[in-house]
Amino acid sequence: MYKLDIPSNDLFIDLADLRKRRDKDIKKMLDLLIELEDQ
Repeated sequence: MYKLDIPSNDLFIDLADLRKRRDKDIKKMLDLLIELEDQ
């Protein structure tokens, strides 16, 4: 096991932020796919 030097609270916030950003990126990709199919 690796010991992280990051306080767990900061890590949790980072993970939540990453998940939000990833969801946004997935949404953008889906929107692009829909646009391509509509053409």
